Amino acid sequence: MKKFSRKAIFIVILSLVLGLLLLSACNRNSNESNGNEETYANNIPPPPPQYKSVDADPLPSSADTPDHYIPAHGVIHQPIDLGGRTIRVASTGNGISFSHIEYEPDPATVQNYRIERMIWENVRRVRQSFNFEIENIMLPHDIDSELNVLQTSVMAGAPIADIAHLFANIIPAIMHDILVPLDSLNLPNSDVLGLQVFGQTGIEMFGERWSFSHNAPITTGIALGVNLDIINAIGAPNPVDLYLRGQWNWDNLLDIMRLAGGSGANMYGITSPPDGMIANFIAANDGRIITDDLLWDMDSHNTLEALEFTETFINEGLWTDGASEFWNWAIESNSAFFVTILGILFDELPFEFAVLPFPIGPSNTTGNVGIYFGGAELVFLQGSDWNQAEILMVIEEFWTWFGSEPELMLEVYLNWMRHFLPTEDDLHRLLYAGRNTNTCVGWMIPDAFYVFGNFAGYFQTREMSALQAVDMHRASQQEIIDNFFWRD
Repeated sequence: MKKFSRKAIFIVILSLVLGLLLLSACNRNSNESNGNEETYANNIPPPPPQYKSVDADPLPSSADTPDHYIPAHGVIHQPIDLGGRTIRVASTGNGISFSHIEYEPDPATVQNYRIERMIWENVRRVRQSFNFEIENIMLPHDIDSELNVLQTSVMAGAPIADIAHLFANIIPAIMHDILVPLDSLNLPNSDVLGLQVFGQTGIEMFGERWSFSHNAPITTGIALGVNLDIINAIGAPNPVDLYLRGQWNWDNLLDIMRLAGGSGANMYGITSPPDGMIANFIAANDGRIITDDLLWDMDSHNTLEALEFTETFINEGLWTDGASEFWNWAIESNSAFFVTILGILFDELPFEFAVLPFPIGPSNTTGNVGIYFGGAELVFLQGSDWNQAEILMVIEEFWTWFGSEPELMLEVYLNWMRHFLPTEDDLHRLLYAGRNTNTCVGWMIPDAFYVFGNFAGYFQTREMSALQAVDMHRASQQEIIDNFFWRD
């Protein structure tokens, strides 16, 4: 068995950094009063009313689904007595979201009393009405050690925990057959396995769903920043108007890039490190980089079409690599478009700008506009003496804390971002980019993205075409894929 190929690569580090930024920024930028503005009863709070989604399609009315989301004594599920048993949660952090809140929030010290009070009361409601406890178990931060601990305990018939919070190790754990597929669970009216209003599934492989997480707004989607000063100066159509008219496509993007690139010295159509840019164009054309059989698939129609599109504008000198400036590439570049990830970049931009999703490609049929890199998600470990459906039931109840006020969840995640974006519409376009993502398992292989830098170099020098570049790297990329999936 081959050793799992792990480099401390850009995607993993960036995801962790962005997660920390998100948590700290949420605490810094709350506009909620610190005072106790409401009187709370001492008894277990009643379940909140039916939740109506802002980002997702609305739920059917309660008249259509009278028993689905409003049972008599629970938000989603009727409480059952779990006998005071303990759910063991393994993670490198705090385990299941909100389950670690043990103490009543103090209005004199917390920054957002109303929200923290709602979370705490919902946790209290769920734990008392379902009668269970939670034990948090720390895993090693090193991903190789983390996987070894999980695998060793499961194979010994004594899993270290009942459920785990994993990131980079989800796919290797699937390959080593130590996880329970979600579709094997029998949980009537499950939100995660059904409508996915409060939770959502993540990794899908071999026809099964394996991981799930809180259905929170995705703020880490890759998007395009637009330099509106350049757009206005070159007389190009406003890309935001094209987006609103449903005309935001590759042809119109290329036309604008050509106008910008032909307008003078050191002017470009787009600035970006090649990895994220090329990968996102592939994803926005419903392309993928590996097949369901885990084979290199870069010459499939949709993927090759995206590579040939990037080959066109790179050949024409419309692209410049912003990798050397990292966060400063948008500020220092003179391009109509720049690729970005989070609004933290925009605080210092010296020009008028807007944010847009990547335009969809000509073979796109899903509406996806970018990549889902994956994140920390929950998985069930084999060998637990729990009925996993019972654990999923209480987790789904934990995630209903905002009840009929989904704007409170948006406030937790998004208020800090509004400071960096020019309009509320820009925020929602950024959320659209994060929500409409291609989930090809290949995007979870960090090393697979390194080759796109080589591709950009070949296109820039006209040394190779897209198809030639794919053929040249086929063997080396297949080896990377095989190593990642522990194939012999």
